[in-house]
Amino acid sequence: MRYIEEYGNEDDHNPMVLEFAMFDYNKVQSILKGELDEVTRWWEHLGLTKPSFSGSTIELAKAIAILLVIDDIYDTYGSYDDLILFIEAIKRDMYGIGASFLSDIKWGYIRKCTTSS
Repeated sequence: MRYIEEYGNEDDHNPMVLEFAMFDYNKVQSILKGELDEVTRWWEHLGLTKPSFSGSTIELAKAIAILLVIDDIYDTYGSYDDLILFIEAIKRDMYGIGASFLSDIKWGYIRKCTTSS
């Protein structure tokens, strides 16, 4: 938004470009807010919005995002044989990722129970 404001302060700015930039900025902000609201509802449904779980929540979101990017790359460029290898690797690693995430939640819950009286 700062750049839009700076552009608007220039003497030779184009009012139509400024109006379009502000419209586009507001539209993107609206989309991002909707995405954040949806993710927040999802986390609340899972019961992971407590402050003691926030680190785990962020790490899980990062892992999911990385897997989605990798999945898209394999959908576009991977052969069937590559895909089978990828699926097997994910199956092996998911047990470790899930165990780590559950351990984080468990310790967060224990900390919460022992610090609140």
